[in-house]
Amino acid sequence: DSLMRPTWADIDLDAIRHNIQQIDRLVGEATVCAVVKADGYGHGALATARAAIDAGATWVAVATVEEGKALRTSGLTVPILLLSEPAPNEMIEVVAADLTPSVYSGEGLASAEAAASHRGVILNVHVKINTGMNRVGADPSDTVLLVQAIVDKPSLHLQGLWTHCAVADEID
Repeated sequence: DSLMRPTWADIDLDAIRHNIQQIDRLVGEATVCAVVKADGYGHGALATARAAIDAGATWVAVATVEEGKALRTSGLTVPILLLSEPAPNEMIEVVAADLTPSVYSGEGLASAEAAASHRGVILNVHVKINTGMNRVGADPSDTVLLVQAIVDKPSLHLQGLWTHCAVADEID
């Protein structure tokens, strides 16, 4: 214990609001999604999400179903995107909590469709494409088939496509 120095973090929600306002101004007609996974990167997911929404973000993103459900339980009503494809056994919870899953596999697509059909709803989904980060995502060569499969399912609505740039600081 004597080797541990007291530490703390001061979270400036006004700075988060300012940053979101600047981003919102720059993106024009596009919408801002505040990524608040991992407890808002240690800043507090709910407080960070609320500050971002107050400043103009229209949706938020998290990594897991549990994170999304916690935000819903805390009263957040904006769309919540799951950056990871939920496990098939979690998809019913995704639909029940009105979360928006990312899908990038046939298994994810099938479980999303089954859960939405079971609840009698149309589920918004996003396709995550692997463009080189190599964590998760559909292979670019499979993307058209995955998108077509989503479009062909009456219980699914393709709301968006996204990727995580593998190298964000090189122009080419």
